[in-house]
Amino acid sequence: MHNLDMKYQGTSHQYSIVVKEEEARRLKLRSVLLGDENATLKDQLARKDDQITRLTSKCDTFRDHLENATQAGRQQEKQIRLQARELSTLKVNTLVIPLSTVRVL
Repeated sequence: MHNLDMKYQGTSHQYSIVVKEEEARRLKLRSVLLGDENATLKDQLARKDDQITRLTSKCDTFRDHLENATQAGRQQEKQIRLQARELSTLKVNTLVIPLSTVRVL
């Protein structure tokens, strides 16, 4: 019976070693997989950062164009108002005919 106990303990010990080795292998595999996933996520982050940088640059460019167009529009509005006033003044001045230029028949 003593011999069977020794074999059982030996087998039990070997089983524990195999279980621990298997757990260590699983943890190593998980670590490798998580490392790969981490690398993939870092690549995605870098691409998104590049995309954000490009879109921000485009947005700034469009904002500048809009600002320039708005300023040009305001200048044109001022010019149109000035020309309208000048035209109105010219119409009034041409309607008022000096009496010295009128001939009586």
